[in-house]
Amino acid sequence: MIHFLQRAHAVIEGKADVSNLMTDLDGLELKFGLPVWHAEAHDAICRAKLALSYVRGMGKVDGEASERFWSALNPASWATKEMGQGARQDTLEDKIDHLNFEKNVHLGRTLARKLIVAVSERRRQGGEFAKLDGSVAKKRREQWAAMMDAWYEDDSKPNPFIVVGGKEAGPSERQITEELNKEELEEARQGRHAFLDGKKTVTAFVKAGLRLEAMQAKIITALGNTALATADRTSKIQERCLTLLKEIKAFETLQLTYMPGVADLRERDEEGRDADSPPPQPERLRLYLPSELSEEDRRVVANGRVVETEARLRKGQCGDALTDLRKKLHAQQHLYWYRDSNMVGQRQRTRSVTLTARMDEGRSVIVAKYRRAQAAMIALKGSAYAPQYRQLLDEDVNSHWNPDDAEEEEASRRLRNADGSRAARTEPNTRRGPKKISWIWNVGQGVDQAELHDSFRVEWCKARARKERWDEEVELLREEMKRVLRYLRWEQQEWQRRAERE
Repeated sequence: MIHFLQRAHAVIEGKADVSNLMTDLDGLELKFGLPVWHAEAHDAICRAKLALSYVRGMGKVDGEASERFWSALNPASWATKEMGQGARQDTLEDKIDHLNFEKNVHLGRTLARKLIVAVSERRRQGGEFAKLDGSVAKKRREQWAAMMDAWYEDDSKPNPFIVVGGKEAGPSERQITEELNKEELEEARQGRHAFLDGKKTVTAFVKAGLRLEAMQAKIITALGNTALATADRTSKIQERCLTLLKEIKAFETLQLTYMPGVADLRERDEEGRDADSPPPQPERLRLYLPSELSEEDRRVVANGRVVETEARLRKGQCGDALTDLRKKLHAQQHLYWYRDSNMVGQRQRTRSVTLTARMDEGRSVIVAKYRRAQAAMIALKGSAYAPQYRQLLDEDVNSHWNPDDAEEEEASRRLRNADGSRAARTEPNTRRGPKKISWIWNVGQGVDQAELHDSFRVEWCKARARKERWDEEVELLREEMKRVLRYLRWEQQEWQRRAERE
């Protein structure tokens, strides 16, 4: 990617030799996208427009190849930092040549493993999309598909991956982060806030801790979801635990700059731990964020700027979590309605168990995020800080947002009971369901019917995009296998010609 744009302009302006290229560059259009791991740092609208998961023709390319390359080169930095420029370039070139050689040697096995995974995942994603697709009326399904196709042709048209009727439940975490960064910079300019020795701002430091906390919560939720337990899933969770442990160790080092006394707290807790008990797992390790400390410990190890920053970011988390929770509940409500209306018998209902379990896991992650953020916000600032964000009980997590609908359901049940009639299969179970309207639907600007419709449309569009990306991945891998074989034959012939000339 070095000088890529300069070389691209040289080709466009006719200043570069393209006689050896097989592709007609005049018919190509250059587009930009967000690498998968970096996309989370962008807001929802930016992700929906530029995420590689929604770009046709990309397959499952994640755009992070350069990051992996740099990761492999990082160990060499301990040696090269003491070298002169020439020796450094020679060392890095040797390292890069070795990486390329290893990649070529193992390319056959790598592509074979990728194809096995892609074929299996294509089958699974296709099945899940078929379940969603079958629950939507044909006319509406065609409208949504046309909306996706139109957006792919012209991205200035309505984005199918955004809830058009959505209402925000408050300022987002991203908006608050931007405000905090501006305030921190302005205070430093005016001399009211001293720069710390760390390489990050206070906001970036706190966000790093919140990110680790979210990783811990996702692992705990995944471990508790036995409905999706498989050997492959367990292996992936273990890999995530290892990555989490490494990042926590790096965070602990960084924390010494922004919370200097935290090392003493760790030592105190470690001395108080039972020596015979096993050490806590990575997902259970304490991060020692200001909200996790007692008020006395907080005054000792955390300055006011760190505490204020976490409190405001927690407020943003609460708003984000409620918005996401309402969307998830809308999508689940549609699936339940379809299941109750169209699926009869154990065999048909069993087919929806996996999809329902995945949605339940996603909802559990969002609920846990809100509860952590709300509890942390109260611990830091008290219940009067943001009173609109109340304690989220299990009974509050329901899709009853319209009082008229709830009253109508209850009236229907009473009318049916009056003559002893049995409930219809499509009738909502108000006896087992929530008895009151949850407060989550009244935070921010409330909710309307358009949000209910659009929430499921977004879920359908995302499922279709996932299916299409895995279909593309299988085709791309098969084509890549063919091209690798052709390249290796050419390489063999090239070396043979060189040997014959000598």
